[in-house]
Amino acid sequence: MTGFDFWNKSLMARLVLSFLLLSVAMVSLVGTVAFLQARDTLKQAAFERLQVVLELKEAELNRWVNQQLQEVLFLANAPQLQDLVQNLIVIRNLPQCKSSWQALKTT
Repeated sequence: MTGFDFWNKSLMARLVLSFLLLSVAMVSLVGTVAFLQARDTLKQAAFERLQVVLELKEAELNRWVNQQLQEVLFLANAPQLQDLVQNLIVIRNLPQCKSSWQALKTT
């Protein structure tokens, strides 16, 4: 009696083998489906978090640009700065331009 004869003659062995193969196939299928769904869910969650970060960074950048604009407008309206810039633009006298440049550097 060989091992092959045992499988042919034993109904119990054939049933156990059949159910074992069916069980392995089902577990593999369920595992594969669960893996694919988990991967898609994690990918979607990562993209959602990135979207939130993008929106926060955009708001922060807009706030920074507005703050820089306000500072430029404040400096542009400063009378002392306007006088120094006017000296640089209008007056071509070299000593007075040098003094205006020095005053701008220290301001």
